[in-house]
Amino acid sequence: MILLDLPTDQAILAELGKISLKHGHLDHMLKMLVVTFTGAAISDVLDATRYEGSRTLRERIRKLAKSKLGDGKALVQLQALLERCARASEKRNNLVHSLWGYELDNEHKIQSADHTWQSGPSMEDLKKLFNELDRLTQEIIFARLEGFLFEDVKK
Repeated sequence: MILLDLPTDQAILAELGKISLKHGHLDHMLKMLVVTFTGAAISDVLDATRYEGSRTLRERIRKLAKSKLGDGKALVQLQALLERCARASEKRNNLVHSLWGYELDNEHKIQSADHTWQSGPSMEDLKKLFNELDRLTQEIIFARLEGFLFEDVKK
């Protein structure tokens, strides 16, 4: 029998909180890609995308990038980066939007998309996801300010 409850391990709760906040940073950097491709003011883009989720932002960026970059190497690099962002967001969503509970033996469980209960993630898994989200955020920052997007958009 599974009882719905939050994890009692404070370290796991803290890591889940860090993951949620870091995902917000990633979404913000996706919005900055919209700034990069449109040339619009940051405040306008932030207002225009206020309630857009990650998937919608990625789709918007794909369309903008294709028209701005054409079908070259930079577009392929950006598409690959956006796909890595999508996979990381899916992992985060599976943690944050799933049911959490405990078996009577106190092992934490998480309900998967097929409605079965699986063992909850380890602390190592959570830290790995946090680091992945951080790395992707930094990758976007670099691409925009110094890397492949900076060079191609500048042309």
